[in-house]
Amino acid sequence: MNTTSPVEHILQEMMFLYGKRFEQQWGNQVFPDMVAYWQKKLSGFSRDELVRGYKALETLKYPPTLPEFMQLCRPPVDPVKAYHEAVKGVQDRRNGEMGKWSHPAIFWTAASMTYELLNNSYQQVKPHFEKKLEEELSRTSWQEIPPVSESLPAPKVDREKGKAEAEKMLQRVGADKVLKKTANGDTNWIHNNLKRMKEGWKPTAAVRMMILKAAKEKGIAIA
Repeated sequence: MNTTSPVEHILQEMMFLYGKRFEQQWGNQVFPDMVAYWQKKLSGFSRDELVRGYKALETLKYPPTLPEFMQLCRPPVDPVKAYHEAVKGVQDRRNGEMGKWSHPAIFWTAASMTYELLNNSYQQVKPHFEKKLEEELSRTSWQEIPPVSESLPAPKVDREKGKAEAEKMLQRVGADKVLKKTANGDTNWIHNNLKRMKEGWKPTAAVRMMILKAAKEKGIAIA
């Protein structure tokens, strides 16, 4: 059973990849001690970051130092490129896709200011975005980027129930009888109540709305 740790595997790969150059740089180091030290320093790096650094080894002529390898895993982030990645990413997630995130710090920055990113230009969000990005990049570890949440179905509208509740409310204020009179052409109650309201009477919101609605439907001017 292979119990080689990811960091040990990376260092072994460097030994084979660089040969004598690795020995010249690290030959005086006890390998288990070196593995333990690198593991300690890289403990906050995600698997994807370590893979990024591992793949980048083939682009280097000489074996990297530990700080150089850490930079391979977490290359410097260009704020402008990060902004465009963030905007595209939040748009993708609105459409049910994961989005492509080169660094988790960009995702968590975008997640904290989605509305701003979707509704403003870079110049408008630049100070806030760069500040949040810097704060996220200063962390030593990040939570995994969560999957896209499924949209919740819109609540069903129970129209019959709503109608019944509206009728009960009208009955409580005695408006059901008034509406029947209005339907038969009796508009005196509208004029009377508009006059009372003008004189200072303050009906409940439901009654006031009913009076104004009836006046509008009958073409009665509201002073």
